[in-house]
Amino acid sequence: YTFSEPECCGGFGFKNPDDGAILNKDIIRYMQLFSELNNSNMLKSEYNTILEIGGGFGGLAVQFKRNYPNVKYFIVDLPHVLYFSASYIKSNFPKSNIYIYDNDACVDFDKYDFILLAPWAIDSIKNKSIDLVANQASLGEMTESQVDYYLSNIDRVMKDKGVFFSQNKRFNNPWNSELNNLTDKLVDQFSTINPEVIYTEKLLSFKNRLKSLVYGKKSSSLLPINKYIKLILVKKKLMN
Repeated sequence: YTFSEPECCGGFGFKNPDDGAILNKDIIRYMQLFSELNNSNMLKSEYNTILEIGGGFGGLAVQFKRNYPNVKYFIVDLPHVLYFSASYIKSNFPKSNIYIYDNDACVDFDKYDFILLAPWAIDSIKNKSIDLVANQASLGEMTESQVDYYLSNIDRVMKDKGVFFSQNKRFNNPWNSELNNLTDKLVDQFSTINPEVIYTEKLLSFKNRLKSLVYGKKSSSLLPINKYIKLILVKKKLMN
């Protein structure tokens, strides 16, 4: 697998002197996704379809397409964001066919390489048609009902042996009073391939609460906890 910030769009970052790859925070985050899947033996040698919830400017889509040239890539995001995704993707793959949601009643997705959809159009994706679903740092920003909407649709479109990769904050954002505990919702809806991550984070949180009571909240004895928890999820019936 190869990862590098494309030079066609400015190529910001630092250049690796060993192979010339341009690395930055986003590229490292994408590499982490591949690494987590690989370490859990859930990284496939080939993907037919990938769905990304909250694709942003299209960075992960470009890296996946570079490593899996035949993949069909779906992005679901806010309508105005989809135009940024389309511009970035087209700059990297000028010959690619890109569909941007425009209220069409019936669209043949088979002829497109990238399909960019508004949130309410996710139901146009066929049942059990997606190999991998990815979400990084956006589900935790949504309301309870929005998360429920996405999780039910993710469960619907995932193939029976599909995989859902989630990289989100362990709990809700302090300023988001409309979402209780995202991690609990994820493990209620899906089975976890790497449950030890949850156990470790909860144990560290518990120990820190005890230490903060004894030594104070700013104690140097507090244990470091990852800001984001990376979960690899599958359909519950697959684990039963």
